[in-house]
Amino acid sequence: MGTTAPLVRMGGARRPRQRGFTYVIAMFAVAVLSLLATRAVERASTVEQRAKEEQLIWVGNAYRKAIEDYYRATPGFEKRYPPNLQALLLDERTTRPTRPLRKLYVDPLTLSSDWGLIKADDGGISGIHSLAIGRPIKADGFLTVNSSFRNAETYQDWKFVADIQPVTGQQALEIHSSTKRAEQTVQKRSYP
Repeated sequence: MGTTAPLVRMGGARRPRQRGFTYVIAMFAVAVLSLLATRAVERASTVEQRAKEEQLIWVGNAYRKAIEDYYRATPGFEKRYPPNLQALLLDERTTRPTRPLRKLYVDPLTLSSDWGLIKADDGGISGIHSLAIGRPIKADGFLTVNSSFRNAETYQDWKFVADIQPVTGQQALEIHSSTKRAEQTVQKRSYP
């Protein structure tokens, strides 16, 4: 005679023992849940990185505009770039002091106040860039003023350099609308 699995009494009826079937189902469920959790973490990380990129663009454009304002406000005919970023906080070179920049911003990608500085011919600072070495997620869809960022290899390629040429009406409108959107985003998020 053939051997059969021993019968186990469950709820009054006799059923054959289910060897390891529940264990296999549990392992399959754990694998599926692990895969879903990994995908959720990856998605959250991408969303966070995109938000940091938008913040970097806003901060970089704020520095660019402050450097341009500082340059244009130089008294006399020989215009000068700021000697350091601190000079953007209070410009006392004229009879009416101005504040081209309200505060020195941190790099949202590195969370550091250190920036890559782009030197001008006069020794001043004509622009900044992030010191982050990662590859940007955003590759296209930039404002005209940031069009050089297309397909950049690293965040260090996103150079926010003062453009001391007359700004067209379209560029001014783009910068203004971008600044308003970014200010709303900044108010929702808090970076140190």
